[in-house]
Amino acid sequence: MTHFLYEVSHNEGQEIRDAIPRSIKTAKRTFMSRALFHHHS
Repeated sequence: MTHFLYEVSHNEGQEIRDAIPRSIKTAKRTFMSRALFHHHS
């Protein structure tokens, strides 16, 4: 039973670790496009 809980929490932790860089990339891309937009206008 404990092993099952460990597996679940480990998988959730992995998803969170994968999601953090993805959100940072998205934020950077949004920031860059906004900066370019303001720069052109």
